[in-house]
Amino acid sequence: MATLNGNPITLQELDAFASPTNREAYQGLYDARRGALEQLINERLIESAAAQEGVTSDEFFERKIEAHVAPVTGAEVRTFYDANFKPGEGREFEDVAGRIEAFLLRNRVVERRDEILAGLSAKAKLEISLDPPRADVPVSPTEPAIGPVTAAVTIVEYSDFQ
Repeated sequence: MATLNGNPITLQELDAFASPTNREAYQGLYDARRGALEQLINERLIESAAAQEGVTSDEFFERKIEAHVAPVTGAEVRTFYDANFKPGEGREFEDVAGRIEAFLLRNRVVERRDEILAGLSAKAKLEISLDPPRADVPVSPTEPAIGPVTAAVTIVEYSDFQ
């Protein structure tokens, strides 16, 4: 990360320093890393499966996902419209039907993709070592507590009895 007078400042040191002072930002950083990691894993799972079948990732996606997604019917579009739009809101069925159809189809593609990825993940040897942020909350020995002091998990409850 940096070197000061010949002494390195590592990412681990930076995280240890920053996490207690700004937990919300640190949680956001973890969430961003976790999301990016999941996307990268998914891409590599698809690339690997595609390579095993001798096709590109796009061809695999079309063969295994898009080809197995049923088209959206007009009745489904109408049902969605009736359930989510009120008469007189200024959005006529004909004006939004195309967007509703695209939305429903995109949801089906995502569901099918998730099914395929779940199957690929189940077959893969995957270990994730990205740990979520943790907070050390000091608990005084004089505080009321249940269970052994050496327990692996400590649950702290904050409450206001007013």
